[in-house]
Amino acid sequence: MLDFETFTLLLTAVDDKTLALIRFMEYQIDFLRVRVPRRLLPNETEKAALGRLADEIGRPDLKDRNLIFNLETFFRWHKELVAKKFDGSKQRGPGRPSPWRILRLAVENMASENPTWGASRMHGQLKTLGYTISEPSVRRLMRRLGLNPDQRPGRRWSDFLEHHKAAIVATDFFSYEAWTPAGLQTLYCLFFIQHDTRQVHLAGITKHPNEAWMAQMARNLTMEGEDFLKGRKFLIMDRDTKYCLNFRTILKDKGVRSLRLPWRSPNLNAHAERWVRTVKTECLRHLPLLPGPASLAHVLTEYLEHYHHERAHQGLDNSIPFPAHTIAAIPKPPDQLQSKSRLGGLLNYYYWPAENDKKKAA
Repeated sequence: MLDFETFTLLLTAVDDKTLALIRFMEYQIDFLRVRVPRRLLPNETEKAALGRLADEIGRPDLKDRNLIFNLETFFRWHKELVAKKFDGSKQRGPGRPSPWRILRLAVENMASENPTWGASRMHGQLKTLGYTISEPSVRRLMRRLGLNPDQRPGRRWSDFLEHHKAAIVATDFFSYEAWTPAGLQTLYCLFFIQHDTRQVHLAGITKHPNEAWMAQMARNLTMEGEDFLKGRKFLIMDRDTKYCLNFRTILKDKGVRSLRLPWRSPNLNAHAERWVRTVKTECLRHLPLLPGPASLAHVLTEYLEHYHHERAHQGLDNSIPFPAHTIAAIPKPPDQLQSKSRLGGLLNYYYWPAENDKKKAA
């Protein structure tokens, strides 16, 4: 066996060799850090190996060493290695079903059919259907769907207009001061507008909208072959005395119910009021005084052609109700752009020529 002095000498020799080896390795590390200035990106396997060895050596023994990476980085890699070992997220099940996914369609359909229902009433109905969901959850769900969780006292006028817009027509008058041989005279223009398509029908222009004239306008509108009121059940009008009983009776006999609005409520007939503002702003305001009803009728007819077939409507998602030309999916070269003017250039419309037009031109 080795005596104590021999063992001490052998241990000292091993330690000197180990220290020299460590210094040699550190010099190589310094050399690599100088020659390889770019950032080193180890992969997951290398991170795991370095982190495991760092934890085995310990923080005190590595503290003063010349390392490729920061000392804390090695121990962070070791913590991540341990965390992955005990990570059980992949073994988890789907968990509790979300009420958003299960009840979304049911709540949307019920709310659209019952606009007065609040969260409490909705919760009661869902409970009778076997859904185990609390009222606060129903309230949160309705908010996420953009619905009002508070119960409303009754149906709103806007709800009625939205649900029955395909069956609604509105009517109104607007006046125009015309220059006639007898001087300035007020002309009254009667028009009707469909809520869903925004189609406008100019019924007539007169100086005296009396009962006989109104009755004739109603007969013209409901005569055989006239399709403007086809499928329409409601006619919105204000309480102007021009809408006489005879006028309303003729429409009622044809299946059109007159809805007379309260006094001083133009906001309830917004579509008709907005069209009056549109035609005056875009057309009549820019024209000189017209000589009479015939000239005014010509101008309004031209404007209605532009309004129906050439003008984009913001209320219809900036689309043309009845486009006169095919809407191009892709723009064409600018030199092919065509334009059309009405009323001396007051109303302009731009379009691409159709393929048939190109062949005819060639």
